[in-house]
Amino acid sequence: LSTLRPTDPPTFEVEKLTLNETTTQLAAVGSRGVAILDLPRRWGKEATFQGGKETISC
Repeated sequence: LSTLRPTDPPTFEVEKLTLNETTTQLAAVGSRGVAILDLPRRWGKEATFQGGKETISC
């Protein structure tokens, strides 16, 4: 399990998270806006983010 930390986090309360079909982007949706996060590539034996690092900036 990895924790994704946005380098530029949303300034609003996030109510919903939605992935695109290719799981390369994440939409953080709230009543005051939408923020799009580019996710890092998955790789390795278990297709983890950045080889299974505990915390990842995105």
